[in-house]
Amino acid sequence: MTLSAATPSTRWCPFCRRSGVKFSKEHWLPADWGEYFPRLPNLISARHDYEGESTSRVENLSHFDKQFDGICRDCNSGWLREIDVAAKQVAIDLAFRRRMFVAAPEVLPLSASLYRAALIGMWGQRDAYGLPERRFPEFHASGRPPHDVHILLGHNDEGYLYAGGNYSALTVDGSNATAVRSLAFGGLGHLFVVVIVSEPELTAVVNEAVRAVRDAADGTLVPLWPNRRRRVDLPKHAITRETAARVTELGVVLGLRDAPVPRTPIPERVLAKFPTREALNQAVRVPTKQIDW
Repeated sequence: MTLSAATPSTRWCPFCRRSGVKFSKEHWLPADWGEYFPRLPNLISARHDYEGESTSRVENLSHFDKQFDGICRDCNSGWLREIDVAAKQVAIDLAFRRRMFVAAPEVLPLSASLYRAALIGMWGQRDAYGLPERRFPEFHASGRPPHDVHILLGHNDEGYLYAGGNYSALTVDGSNATAVRSLAFGGLGHLFVVVIVSEPELTAVVNEAVRAVRDAADGTLVPLWPNRRRRVDLPKHAITRETAARVTELGVVLGLRDAPVPRTPIPERVLAKFPTREALNQAVRVPTKQIDW
């Protein structure tokens, strides 16, 4: 039985592979990081899509509130949390453009945290797109991204570009097991991230996808990982919304689809509650913490 097919009675943690343990919800982006950012309401539902019949109200949640069930409590509150703690300062500095580089000793902590976010994002959408299942216990064993996983960094002027994340999967032979996957997200302020991963046997295909994404980005994305602990400087130019729309879809950058997927329209329930930009701004949650380092 695959992880994506497991039932509540047979489920096990995707990272440590233990069953019969206490499960919890893992935040996609660290909740305590969100305290430094203004949080827009009603952009993310942690439980259901707004168009789903089971959603009875508009939820006042942001991408920092987004959680996915099925991660064991020990992993959630243990080593996964430690990874995010180690990356917090550099991630928030980049998010606010307090600096535009990642020092050599910070490369591994930041890469591990962004990789964790990508795996959790994929876990949350596994029913639709499947998973690179072997990557989860591999990450649990090593605590670091493998060297055939690629993490690209950029920055965006407007901020929160693709804040909810965009999961793209491209299959080699039509099965989820052979998919090359990317998760792009810009919920960390001005920082824009693309993580590209597959099962270990597809390294050549992943490398081709990475080259295509970097070509489409035209200098607005730089590699963070793999890295031999060298300093990484962010690109001189910010990535635009139009360029981001291309690089977030593997089918587009590889020439298999003509145009980016159109942006999802704002759900009618959200428009009904916030008919104007002023009404939306009044509901924004202001930051509750200030940077003190």
